[in-house]
Amino acid sequence: QTPTAGLPGTGTLRVLAPPTLTKAFAKASVVAGEPVDLILTIRNPNPVIIDLYGGFDGLGDAFPQTPGSMQVAPGATFAAVCGTGAKDISNTSTVAGGMTGVLLQYGTVPANGSCVYRIKIIADAAGTYTNTTGIWKTTAGFTESASANLIVTAEAPQLGVSKTIAAQTVNADGSMNVTYSLRVKNTGNIKLS
Repeated sequence: QTPTAGLPGTGTLRVLAPPTLTKAFAKASVVAGEPVDLILTIRNPNPVIIDLYGGFDGLGDAFPQTPGSMQVAPGATFAAVCGTGAKDISNTSTVAGGMTGVLLQYGTVPANGSCVYRIKIIADAAGTYTNTTGIWKTTAGFTESASANLIVTAEAPQLGVSKTIAAQTVNADGSMNVTYSLRVKNTGNIKLS
């Protein structure tokens, strides 16, 4: 506002609400070594666009290393959404399989909108993994951290076999011809070939 000599000045101060951050896994439970999407969503409750900071002011997510190792799945990539990029947790290289964390940085969140980020991860041992992010600095303040659990079960290969008599004939000499039907079914939790 341009002040006028001799008149009091007025102005408007808009206070922005901080964005919210949520985290989830695409499936609540997976088998050890099975890739699953890690989903991070940042929501902007404000009527204006907000900017996301980068570097170590970005969103760090160091994956849990107990009861086993959670890491970026082999061959996984990060698709830029809302102008956001991703690096490894130490901010030195682009995201690649085997990394034990990610650092999301930069970008903008639309007014009254959200941005959803996905990256495939794997965990190599059975157990419950609690994954908690850091916070993300924005032009509307800091997000809270977000947390989600992933239950990982051990591989349990198992086959079920059933046998039935499909046909039975008696020959003239008193002998019998019997045809059996065998059914093999995968009753385990992993694909068998």
